[in-house]
Amino acid sequence: MVRRRITLAATLTLLLSTVAAGYAQTASGTVTGTIRDGSGSGVPGATVRVVNSVSAASVQTQTDAEGAYRVTPLVPGTYSVEVALDGFDTVNRQIALGPGQTTAVDATLVPSRLNESVVVTARRVEETAQEVPIPLSVVDGRLGAAG
Repeated sequence: MVRRRITLAATLTLLLSTVAAGYAQTASGTVTGTIRDGSGSGVPGATVRVVNSVSAASVQTQTDAEGAYRVTPLVPGTYSVEVALDGFDTVNRQIALGPGQTTAVDATLVPSRLNESVVVTARRVEETAQEVPIPLSVVDGRLGAAG
């Protein structure tokens, strides 16, 4: 009877350790990387958002002084990695993350090409600066407030 209990205890311990090892294999993953600008320098303060494609759950972080980031823990699955910073085009990458896997997602930010125009109402009609037939000067707001 004692021998049977010892055998049962050993079997149960082996079964639990096997389940624990199997659980460890489905451990969470990590997304890491470095965000750089066109010159190759790290970009601090960029927002990195990792979104699960199925659940839409997201985790957000910012890059450090060298442009590096790390997002963990993430369940295995497919993700969208979005990198954004004012003045730069947003970068989107799709990745598949396996159990316990660390995936590096590096990106290079490109300055956005904004098409801004100056609207002038000098002739009581809204016109772009290029259409106004008079010379224009740009002054700082502080100069206008002082005068």
